[in-house]
Amino acid sequence: MNSGSKGRKKRWYDIGLRYALNGLIESIKTERNMKVHITATVIAIILAFVLKLSVMEWMILLLTIAMVIGMELVNTALEHALDYVAPERSSEIKIAKDIAASSVLLLSIVAFVIGLLLFLPKFIAFLT
Repeated sequence: MNSGSKGRKKRWYDIGLRYALNGLIESIKTERNMKVHITATVIAIILAFVLKLSVMEWMILLLTIAMVIGMELVNTALEHALDYVAPERSSEIKIAKDIAASSVLLLSIVAFVIGLLLFLPKFIAFLT
């Protein structure tokens, strides 16, 4: 492989990373629910440091955060795509958007329960 093709691959990787980061930043700027998720993430990470989570607990926390934020990104992308494809808001589009939103709701509820399981015992021990 010559150095020209190596450089080309790096550039494509950089462009892909740039697009991905742009999508994340755009969703944080424009989506109310993403701002809620990011705020909850910051609070959870601060609590994790204060309450000294174990490595395993950190892994569970970070996977949970990634799942919720990832699903919110997929939901947002789907909503934008469907709004573009069918701006007239048919009942089928509404159902698809509602189902996608329900996946974020379900994950958020599970994430809240995981947060309680991770933080509540440590918080109680911290206070006593």
